[in-house]
Amino acid sequence: QRGEKMSEKSYNLQLGPIYSRFGEEFPFDLREYLSDAMAVEVKNARHTPRFRMGLWDGFHRFFAAASASFLTGLTSWVVELLAAKKIAVIEIVDQLPPCTPRVPEPKSMIVLRDYQAKIVEEAISLRRGIIEAAVNAGKSEVATEIVRRLRIPTLYTVPTQRLYDQALETFRERLPKLEIGELKAGVFKPGLVTIAMIQSLSRGLSTIDHGGSDKIRRWIKTVECVIADEVHHSAAEKYSLSFKRATRAPYRFGLSATPLGMSEKRDKLLIGLIGPPFGTITAKELERQGLSVKTEVRFISYPQIENELRAFSGADYR
Repeated sequence: QRGEKMSEKSYNLQLGPIYSRFGEEFPFDLREYLSDAMAVEVKNARHTPRFRMGLWDGFHRFFAAASASFLTGLTSWVVELLAAKKIAVIEIVDQLPPCTPRVPEPKSMIVLRDYQAKIVEEAISLRRGIIEAAVNAGKSEVATEIVRRLRIPTLYTVPTQRLYDQALETFRERLPKLEIGELKAGVFKPGLVTIAMIQSLSRGLSTIDHGGSDKIRRWIKTVECVIADEVHHSAAEKYSLSFKRATRAPYRFGLSATPLGMSEKRDKLLIGLIGPPFGTITAKELERQGLSVKTEVRFISYPQIENELRAFSGADYR
């Protein structure tokens, strides 16, 4: 009888750019169920003082029982767990201001490959997620086309100076009629699309005591789309600030060939902040299409011979 009763249950879910939550009517037993089911054991937690003192069980919980809330990117996980108990979820999207294009649509400067065009369409439809595409798949071209189609205040983050310079060149060349801004050490000139060094952005978003900037913290609340290149870096606490502080950004995307696989906690956090992977294009698929050359990798081992060969320390690997 209880099973039949539960099969008739459904609950409203309020979706938000960062966090989503159930209403106050969501039962406490289901809150506890999701809190336990969405708990991930933290590596080496047993060595921390809090664990030893019995103040923490060593698990990171991705569902907050008290507020019945979770990171929006984990919605499908929540839906699956509740479906296992024959409980339906009714999604209600937050009433955010509509994201309307700020400028007329500029002419496209390139012809996208078929799979690239498909990824762009899927991205705009989903509004969030990690674009998992191999090296040479043209992730920057996909990102540029997303920006061209949306034409809303966009933050584009990169982790290195080389990628920063490449992004500036690509956006200025492909979208010459859009205002391209910059954010890096000593420079804060936001535009409709702002290219940012993730390290400088993270410092600007930190507390004032740690070098934070009121201007940057106010500005990021106006951003409506966040795109992170090499997004696997964004699971780090300081680098995740760009997604956490963009509270009015319903569009959020990551770009990476290998976004997941380091740890369960890190993977769930990345998906929670951005969304699950989509648009996967592998190196083998690029080889099949004749866009990438098949690569053979060989590992060569050798014995350490006194006065002839020595172990490589790795200190000067670059």
